[in-house]
Amino acid sequence: MKSLCIILALAAVLTSCAGTQQTGSDASGSDNKLDQVRLHLGQRSENITSLEFAGAIISKRGTSSQRGNFELAMYQTDSLLLSIYMPFGNVLVGALSASPSEFLYYDAFRSRAIEGVPSAENLERILFMPLSQEDVARLVRGEIPGGIAEFREYRDDKGLESLVRKREGYVERVLYSESEQAITQYARKNDAGETLVTVNYGEFKPVEGLQIASVVNMEFPAADMGLTLRCDEILLNQPASSYNFDLPDGIQRSRY
Repeated sequence: MKSLCIILALAAVLTSCAGTQQTGSDASGSDNKLDQVRLHLGQRSENITSLEFAGAIISKRGTSSQRGNFELAMYQTDSLLLSIYMPFGNVLVGALSASPSEFLYYDAFRSRAIEGVPSAENLERILFMPLSQEDVARLVRGEIPGGIAEFREYRDDKGLESLVRKREGYVERVLYSESEQAITQYARKNDAGETLVTVNYGEFKPVEGLQIASVVNMEFPAADMGLTLRCDEILLNQPASSYNFDLPDGIQRSRY
């Protein structure tokens, strides 16, 4: 059960993408489609100030899996508060608060706390997640980390259309649904062709005029870890009273 805290914490802050060697071609009419995607995602971002999820979280690592409950509150991309509980009762497993400059992670089972700068390097070494706080915040909101700039439309040999962007050190691929006006998949590979993360969005529900995914699945192959969030409650634009938590007295703190 001790591993559940680490796995679920990763999850709470919470399928393949194009690599550096690609076969296929640029899709025609990409400017028009990219303009539509840019417009829809821009409107979506503007219309979501705060976001809250509550429900079940299922995590797996290797051949084992665990289940718990979670509450996640975000204000834009600046503030994030996650609480993970045992599947029965209200026993806290772990908590995470994060901003672009600072994070605090509480491991309730081990009675320890870790704080520091929420870079991709730090979050990977602590939570096995090769994503920065900004990446996590965008992906939880159903947005593209770094925005849509420099993406191009791409069609593979099977005719699947996606949006692809090459950035320093990795390649990103996005699948976008015009009917949902939302991202249905985000994936990232490094220059060696290794998948770093894949996020799939499904079971969209209308919430205040927007289609919000009630099921989010994240895969981190390097850690042999996966996470599924099943949201029973979704609230938009009802800011929480706080995006921080207080540590119990006497908790050992480490800094990265």
